Amino acid sequence: MQKTRQHQFMKIHATAFVVPAVLATAIIAAAALLYLPFKLVISLFVGLMGIALFMMTRHRRRLLLGLLVFVFPLNVDIYFIQQPSPGGADGLAVGLVDIFLFLLAMITLLRGINSNRARTLQFFPALLLPSIAILFFYLLSMLNAQDLLWSLFDTINLVKAILFYLIIANNIQTEKDVQVMLFALFFGMIVQAGIATAINIHPPVTEIFLRAKIGVAAEAKAGAAMGAFVRSGGSLGNANHLGRYFGLLLPLAYMIILVRQNRTLNLMAILAALCGTFAMISTLSRSAWLGLVFSLMIMSPLLFRYRVMSFRTLAVLGLSTMLGAFLLSLFANVIWMRLTHDDHGSLMSRFTTAQVAWAIIQDHPFFGCGINNYGAMLADYWIGEDTFTNKAAVHNNYLLYMAEIGLVGFTAVFWWLAAFGSRIFKAIKSVNPFFVAIAIGIFGGYAGMLLESLSDKSYKENFSLLLLIWAFMALIETIIRLNGEQKYDHRAITA
Repeated sequence: MQKTRQHQFMKIHATAFVVPAVLATAIIAAAALLYLPFKLVISLFVGLMGIALFMMTRHRRRLLLGLLVFVFPLNVDIYFIQQPSPGGADGLAVGLVDIFLFLLAMITLLRGINSNRARTLQFFPALLLPSIAILFFYLLSMLNAQDLLWSLFDTINLVKAILFYLIIANNIQTEKDVQVMLFALFFGMIVQAGIATAINIHPPVTEIFLRAKIGVAAEAKAGAAMGAFVRSGGSLGNANHLGRYFGLLLPLAYMIILVRQNRTLNLMAILAALCGTFAMISTLSRSAWLGLVFSLMIMSPLLFRYRVMSFRTLAVLGLSTMLGAFLLSLFANVIWMRLTHDDHGSLMSRFTTAQVAWAIIQDHPFFGCGINNYGAMLADYWIGEDTFTNKAAVHNNYLLYMAEIGLVGFTAVFWWLAAFGSRIFKAIKSVNPFFVAIAIGIFGGYAGMLLESLSDKSYKENFSLLLLIWAFMALIETIIRLNGEQKYDHRAITA
């Protein structure tokens, strides 16, 4: 009887998988014949395949969690209001992230309503409160905004990021959920590396992505080649954005390689580390390279301080170092040319745009010129000697926040950064070595972000990076919670 029921279950679920899968394949075929918009095709395909998997699996919450974390870097969305901004969000869009976030939110709320346990839904105030404080100053700064539509774009993106954080944090309930989330993050990194690699192997691929409007960097179209490389922004829209994306995730991938955990996850981390390192080189982002080196320097003493090291990890580190040296030797000419050749004023523009930002801060010291309204001020503040200052926001995350939400508002940003760092260190003190490794990897990306924010604005203006940072916050909060709720075997996983 039990075998018969199991057979019927498999038969029903196989049918539920096949029907949407066939429909998804048919959509791809129809798109090839009818030239349907690429984003629409991708949305329908991923959506139908998601439905197929949703019907097939019993772990539907976990599946939605993985899909949500995987799709956000793809930027598969449709803008219904668009107005490009030099220092923030460019419009209002609805995409796969919003759909999966809504579905997971509904499951989370229903679970909270039906559960008999107290505190089923948690709010993680240590990081939620500074996030809400930033949102408050966003709204307050709008009193000075010349373009309220621009302000609305950034404000809605921040609200989405906070909801993203809360929903993910409430759905990472076990160590298996943590593994699923890491697997999805690494798989997403491999996809981005694949796009960057495809563009370098066959540059006409750039035109395909540009026509598809999934965010390949404009400089790739212009052919900004350096040696054998063409800069690619993957689906994040800009090579600097892509460099920051890899800079946040690569330290985490390196750390997962060092721990003895789920074999599939370890293999995925190895593949993500190899592909991501190559793709980061291809972005030709000097500050992203510097940030990654800084991340590794910060992480190294923590490996010894929190006993992540073992004979096995030392062997893995030695092998990884040799592999990294070999990889660098292959692209030594490209790296050297990027570091030493003419950058067409890119470095100098960091200083001139900073002068413009400081002038705006002096004139709007308390509540800023309005969130995402830096572009509205350029006509009055740009420097004649550098025409770049007439069209570009300051390449400094801290100065950009100060200019837009004021020095008073920046205290909320500082509170958030300090709280995030403090929570990471609390997570590093976990008794589970797997969690320790994750926290150290996230701290490496966090340290690199702090440094790179001195020379770039990607962390504020790019929505995918914003979601990645808030996903890290969710991971850290749930690691702290799981560490407090569960008793782990103290045998070192790294042994």
